Order: sequence, then C-alpha cells, then structure tokens
Amino acid sequence: MNEVVVENRANVRWIKLNRPQVMNAITSEMLSSLNEELKKADENKETRVIVLTGEGKGFCSGLDLKQAAAGEGIGGSDLANAGARHYSTREICTVTLQRIDTPVIAALNGPAAGYGLDLALGCDIRIMSERAKLMPGFAKMGVIPESGGTWYLPRLLGWAKACEIAMLGENLTAKEAESCGLVNKAVAEEDFENTVNEWAEKIAANAPLAIQEMKRLFRHGLTQDFESHSHHVLMSVLNLFKSNISDKIDVDFQKLESNFNRKDNNMTYYPSKVYANAISSVKYLKSMLSNTISDQSYSHKIAIKHKVEWHRKWSLAVACIIFFLIGAPLGAIIRKGGFGMPVIVSVGFFITYHIISVTAEKMVKESEISVTEGMWIANLILLPVGLFLSYKANTDSRLFSLPSIKQLFARNN
Repeated sequence: MNEVVVENRANVRWIKLNRPQVMNAITSEMLSSLNEELKKADENKETRVIVLTGEGKGFCSGLDLKQAAAGEGIGGSDLANAGARHYSTREICTVTLQRIDTPVIAALNGPAAGYGLDLALGCDIRIMSERAKLMPGFAKMGVIPESGGTWYLPRLLGWAKACEIAMLGENLTAKEAESCGLVNKAVAEEDFENTVNEWAEKIAANAPLAIQEMKRLFRHGLTQDFESHSHHVLMSVLNLFKSNISDKIDVDFQKLESNFNRKDNNMTYYPSKVYANAISSVKYLKSMLSNTISDQSYSHKIAIKHKVEWHRKWSLAVACIIFFLIGAPLGAIIRKGGFGMPVIVSVGFFITYHIISVTAEKMVKESEISVTEGMWIANLILLPVGLFLSYKANTDSRLFSLPSIKQLFARNN
C-alpha cells in the first residue's frame, strides 16, 4: 500500500497521507515520498494548487513512535548518534513547503499532532474540519516543535500567543484555531471537502504566474526591509508583463469575442468593452513603465551623487596643493602693494576655481559631462597657472615683462 497517494482533479493535485490505521503517523519512508511528491507537483505546469490532507479520520498524528522506539527514522537513535551535520534540512517536507512556489492548502480533516501540526503550519492556507483538533503537546512529551513550529508560531500569532500555545500544550478546537489565526476557516464536517474544493478551484482559476509570484514575494518579504522589497516587487511585476501578457491578452480576447452581443446572467457583452479593457490595460502598463523610468532615474542620480562625493575628496586634496603653488609664488613675485595685493589676487583665483567647480558639478548632475571631467576640470585649468607662477618665483623674474612681450611679438612677425 502506498503511504502517500496522489490524485489529480483538473489543475488541483491532492496529496494524501495514507496510513489511516495509525492516524497517518509519519515514517521516514513516508517523509521521503511526500517530499518527492511535493517537488513533482511544483514542477508540473498543469498543477496550480496542491491540497495536502490525510486519509481516514486524522490529518497526521506526528512521527511514528514505534519506528523511533526501534531506533529508526527521523526520531530514532541512529540519527541522534550521527549528529545534525549528517542530516540534510533541504529534504525536510516543511522546508520544501516553504521553498516551492505552488500554493498549498492544508485540508485538516482530523487531528494534527506533533510533526503533523508543523506540516500544517508550513502550508499557505489551512482549512479545518470542526471535528479536527490541533495538538501542540510538545512540552508535555519533553520535546520541541522540530520541523518549523518554532519559526511559524511567532510569525503567525505573535510572541506571547505563540508561547501560550507551545508552552501550555493544550489542544485547540477548530473554532479556537480559527479565532487566534492558526487556520483560515473552520468548516462543518459535512461541508469540509466541498469547501476545500471550492477554495482550491478559485485559486487555480486565477493567473498561475501571479499566484506563484505572490507566494515568492511573501516569502522574501519575511527577511527584507520595505524599500528592498518594493524594488523586488516592481521587478517581479515587469517580469510578469514580459513573460505572460501576450498569452493572457489572446485568451481574454477569445473569451470576449465569443461573448459579443450575448446576454447571460443579466449581463450584455459589447465590442466597446474590449476597447475599454484594452485602454485600461495600456494605461496601467504606461503607469508602470513611467514608475520604472522614474525609479531608474532616481537610482542614476544617487549613483552620480556617490561618484561626485568620491571624486570631490581627492580633487579638493589636489586643489590644496594647487593653491599653494599659486599663493606662495604670488607673495614673492608681487613685491609692491604689501600684503594686500597677493591676497586679492589669490582670492580672485579662488573665486575662479569655485565658479568653474560649481558649474562643472551642475553639468555632471545633468549628465552633460562625465563625473571625472566635471570634478577635475577646475584643477586642470589652474594647475598650469600654479606651475607657471612657481617657475617665475623660482627664477626670480617679473610676472609680466613688457620688453619680453614686445620681443615675443616681434619674433612672431
């Protein structure tokens, strides 16, 4: 007898734990089979929703204690003696449930205890029969929620409520579980399977890529700050448009075309509705692209600002040397006028440097010139002046000699 049974219902794959004689207690072989079936369902493009449930009167009563007592399986002494380093968490079903993108509904048809409770918490949606119970009795048995309970409970309920449920270890009815948020819906036993089918079919009828991306983003959002998550969401939206929008538009137009001028359920479909939907879609896409361009422009400005500040630190250091090369020689060359004249000339050079720097930096921020050019152009202009003045001061010559200038023009003529 297969311990894990799979049944396909259109786009919904039901995976059932099949050991009803022991309330679907988990064996190591059963865990391995369940893990493989979950991964197969996630890889199957036809499967849009997975429903995980148990055969018979129970969902899952936890690990098989008889197997553990014999020193076998996940609770056995062999694993304990081997040490955690020999145990791969990537093959744990609750880790697989967290990793796969296909939404999973836990259909709690009966009691969920121990590992079975952790398994249910790892699912995305939990629907519970009113005759079922959640049994978090770990503390009473001297163990801990070993497969995700310590991670899920505080996130689902908050710290205090998680401590209450885990440390008291008291059973929860369907209504109690629903009221505290551990399950999405408590349902009468006679309506249980129909409700699960209804929820699964509704999810399966929605756009599969959008549903999978939602789950992926929810998962990433648990560890991301808001700004990083917002960027991630934007990229995901654009990828959805690029990957599947053409196929979806084709399908939508086929449906609308088949309904032209047809009255059904007190509704009339007209061709104008197609144009209205198309215009609405285009406006939405235009808005998304506009936001993307704005976001990229903002990122570009931040990058330029960072580069400007990096170059500024070095260019100002070099500017100090250049001003020394200008200021020191001026004091030696301009002998007349005392202290004031060299200062006035030096201030003139500083104002020139400042005007060039501010203008060039503005051009950089407007992307008219490169960052390197903008942040170094003032230094490149004044460096020859500093070298010229240093040369003049070193040779003890006048700054501008009228006879020398006349002689220079005479040579050119």
